Amino acid sequence: MQQLNPKRPGYGLPCAKCRTYYRADQTVCPVCKATERVSPNAISPVTAVNEQAPEDFGDDAALEAERERFLREFKAQVYAAHM
Repeated sequence: MQQLNPKRPGYGLPCAKCRTYYRADQTVCPVCKATERVSPNAISPVTAVNEQAPEDFGDDAALEAERERFLREFKAQVYAAHM
């Protein structure tokens, strides 16, 4: 007669505190010991960015100047990364 191996539990939802995935049969997170889990698709809060939105520039000339400044800085960073 063939002996059946018990089915191993899979991974459950991630921890709400540290986002670590741990086995579904465990009741607490092995990393931070929290008991709450969250959906893996849960949206985390976004931190506010301290930059002006494009519509806050007022006119097209200011927006174009900001765009050009950004592109120059970005190209310099890309060039420096290749060195």
